[in-house]
Amino acid sequence: MSENPSPTTQSAAPSFTPTNTGSLTAIMPPLASGEKAVPVMLYTNQALWWGSVILKEAIRVHMWLRTSAAPDIIHLYNARMLFQGSIEKRKPMAMKDAHIFTGDILAYHLLPPEKEPLDYDPGEPNRHLDAIAAFSGAFRFDGNVLLSNLFNIGKYIETTHDRFMSLYDVEVTYPFSTYQAPLKVPLALVKISTAAFASK
Repeated sequence: MSENPSPTTQSAAPSFTPTNTGSLTAIMPPLASGEKAVPVMLYTNQALWWGSVILKEAIRVHMWLRTSAAPDIIHLYNARMLFQGSIEKRKPMAMKDAHIFTGDILAYHLLPPEKEPLDYDPGEPNRHLDAIAAFSGAFRFDGNVLLSNLFNIGKYIETTHDRFMSLYDVEVTYPFSTYQAPLKVPLALVKISTAAFASK
């Protein structure tokens, strides 16, 4: 239990969760040519998860679960899990790995401070960033969504066929608790069909 995992597989606790429970020996297999280990955070109705996943080098995390090639089950290495629904300060559970059904994912993003290039051009004409709040599970995501100048958030969710919505400059909060500080990330993906959206 005292052995530290390698830097590519270790997953630090996010700022709005309790302190970590210590490190475990990761069981991540050696990476094949063209693969990378990426630290991610996953939100479900039952819990908040974070750890590392193995992806192809060419795949960016913001596209990972948005395509037909998305896995049915996510294998999360060196996993940490914090149950939702508690207003008390609790330590996350640590485990060597976990298997989570992709259909249960409400939202996800890279684990800070990991970053990727943004998936849009800020100078793109005829589009604007609209400030919204997305409510999914027990979490609130405040950020900006990129929309056509002809759309507002209501029109967008009525007509889109996307499974996940990209939110930029996001602040994630857990409204049921006062001890968890907000977590800020440059990009988060929120599943549209399981969230409620409000204009700001």
